[in-house]
Amino acid sequence: MGERGVTLTLPLTERELAVLGLVALVTVVSALVYALYPSIAGESVRKRPVWLSAIIAVAAPLFVLATIAAAVVLWTVAGGQGEADTPATGLGAGALIAALLGAPLVIWRSWVAHRTADVAEENHKTELFNKAIENLGAVRSVIVLSEGEDGTQTFREATEKNKEVRIGAILALTRLSRANDDIHVQVMKILSSYISENARIGQRRDDQDQIDSDVQEALTAIGGRTLRAHAIEGMESHRITLTDCDLSGANFSKLNLSGLNFLRCNFTRARFGFTKAKLAQFEDCKFNEASFFAGEFTNCYFGSCRFKDSMLRSTRIEESSFQHTSFLKVRLDSILLDGSRFFMCSIFESHLDWNMVGKEVSFYNCAFYISDIRSKTISASILSNSFGDASVRARDGAGEIVELPTHWPRFILPKYRFEGEWQKWVDSPETYDPTQAPGASNSS
Repeated sequence: MGERGVTLTLPLTERELAVLGLVALVTVVSALVYALYPSIAGESVRKRPVWLSAIIAVAAPLFVLATIAAAVVLWTVAGGQGEADTPATGLGAGALIAALLGAPLVIWRSWVAHRTADVAEENHKTELFNKAIENLGAVRSVIVLSEGEDGTQTFREATEKNKEVRIGAILALTRLSRANDDIHVQVMKILSSYISENARIGQRRDDQDQIDSDVQEALTAIGGRTLRAHAIEGMESHRITLTDCDLSGANFSKLNLSGLNFLRCNFTRARFGFTKAKLAQFEDCKFNEASFFAGEFTNCYFGSCRFKDSMLRSTRIEESSFQHTSFLKVRLDSILLDGSRFFMCSIFESHLDWNMVGKEVSFYNCAFYISDIRSKTISASILSNSFGDASVRARDGAGEIVELPTHWPRFILPKYRFEGEWQKWVDSPETYDPTQAPGASNSS
């Protein structure tokens, strides 16, 4: 039995069917062009405002369809079919032709106006940027009283930083950076260079305890970066680095220091209240009398740093690394040290109270001397890779004494002897004998 075909009859003329096919083809082509054009045209199209792209997306297909419809109408009018030869139809066709001819001109004028506005805005931004850069070097004249070698006093004219103008310039750069992603990294480079130039170690007067207000403002601008700004720096592989800076007395409270590099910086008496830092690096920095409170330091690195008479309270230090760092007369109260690693660190005359809720903290080749250690999770195994003597008191959360590792001398070594014994143990931990330490024969 042969197959029977099915025939569909549409209520369309050949001309109408051709028009529908043409409309469908133009629509598909327009969609493909709109989808592929930004990647082909490049940066200029990607910078186009969203509203303008939306208008073009809607107007382009409609314009094409209108052109096809006009062609059909003109075809009908020219052929004299149906009622197309009436005066009203002819007038409508003429209006349609005029509209089609004028539409590209209207769109072109709109685009030119938009480009003109863009150029004006760019020029205004450039002017503000250049003015801010100029104001970063603002100075003012002052009259100072000087005394000569013979004791005579004279007045002379000198110049000093105009801090008010400079702070205004820093604020202007900060606003420009937040409003324009393309200059963010450039602004950060300028601000970090400004700090390095105006806060060099040895530049500050002996009687000046606090950091200059303009430098503090620049630090605040860098520490106040948004998440978007951090993402931009990551995409451009840029890390802000401050080298040989005297940041003593600076206020880093509530700032975000993530991704920053500090090399040979002085943080004496600096404040780190509620400070956050992730993947920050501190190399050969000094934290004397610095205070930390309720901060969060994650995956940070502290190499060859010095903490003296410092206070760290209720601070989270997670997955961070301390190498060759010294702690002298430091109080670490209620510190969370999940997964942090201490290597070749000295903890002398300090109080260490920490907790862990995740990964264990490690003290590899570290030394404890005349220190009080307390933790709910402390054990002899945590201290087994470190060195100390009988001057150390280790207690658990209930206040019970924790047994010290067997390789620790059971007496108090003089400080000048302690570091030598520590090095002996580091060099050969398997053969080190605490009973052979100087003074062992006198202990009982």
